Amino acid sequence: MNLLQKIFGDEREAERETIVAHEAGHTLMAWFSPYVSDVPVVSISLRRNSVTHYVRIGTGTTPPPASWSWDEACIGLGGIAAEMHSRNVANPVHSRGDLVRARDVLSSVLERHGLASCPWGDAATGLEVDIGEMFKEPAPTEVRVALNLAFAHAVVLLRRHRQQYEAICGVLREQGHLLAADLTELLGDRPWKLFF
Repeated sequence: MNLLQKIFGDEREAERETIVAHEAGHTLMAWFSPYVSDVPVVSISLRRNSVTHYVRIGTGTTPPPASWSWDEACIGLGGIAAEMHSRNVANPVHSRGDLVRARDVLSSVLERHGLASCPWGDAATGLEVDIGEMFKEPAPTEVRVALNLAFAHAVVLLRRHRQQYEAICGVLREQGHLLAADLTELLGDRPWKLFF
């Protein structure tokens, strides 16, 4: 029996797998973001009868460019994309904060730099889901387009790095956490050394 089976028990397997997918998605997006200096820890644990889960990232000391805002939204939406990619459903309890943060970050970058500041060429066409529809109040059209672009980029990264994503999931299931050294062992050196 692995650590997460002990925490969740067999009756909560679906919840366990959703959280593993979600955190692995955030981790993969952060690992492949040029604006993240490091990913020191990923953790899923039980505290006071409540499950806590998070990915801690470093962003360096220099003010990041507008592209960081796009990457920050992609990292947030990466958890949702991973849930949908692995489980064909996103859990609104785990996703609400990520959705709101992505919407707010993208609203701000659009105000300052416009939609043309999107750094990716990934097309948001062909997505099975419109992320903008996950809000009670509809997001403005430009924000909705931006959310779908960030989500599409997360889906592209998940597909491109499927084996690494599965490796992260496997270790999270077994250990409940990953440290930077574990991630380097699983994924190799980070491809980005631009800002740090």
